[in-house]
Amino acid sequence: MALPKRAFCVGNRTAEAAQALGFDASSAGGDADDLLAQIASVAPVGCLLLLQGQDTAGDLQNRLISAGIETVSVITYRQIAQRLSDEAILLLQGSAPVILPVFSARSAVLLVAELRRTAAKAPLQLAALSSAVAEAFDFPTELVQIASRPDSFAMQQAIEALRALG
Repeated sequence: MALPKRAFCVGNRTAEAAQALGFDASSAGGDADDLLAQIASVAPVGCLLLLQGQDTAGDLQNRLISAGIETVSVITYRQIAQRLSDEAILLLQGSAPVILPVFSARSAVLLVAELRRTAAKAPLQLAALSSAVAEAFDFPTELVQIASRPDSFAMQQAIEALRALG
């Protein structure tokens, strides 16, 4: 059985990767809500195959099913928590400001656990992919910059804005 040629992707990089594999890919350019809206507007016929991580935000599969779109989900990757490196711990226990780019709410929670475990005391500046990421980062920060869009270019701009302020 051949896969359909259409691919709906949450972001630009995934859409580019899907196009490189020969799919007719489109990017929702945002988050799970944007992807749901894009798929619902097209109303695909047949069953949709949702490739996703083990830990996701937004329960997209059930939301698609609730929208009348038959969906089967397959976990294709897992985000494995990592300990901070000795070098990172040394920086975080210092006195110089540290900019932390954080791309997901889950990453924020994992990072906060590491900051607490290592007794981080450096002045922290958070570059967050979204307001949901910033809300999940439950640790004192001096500055928070939220990316204007949920993509890597906007994150680079958020980091540069923090560098300019710091």
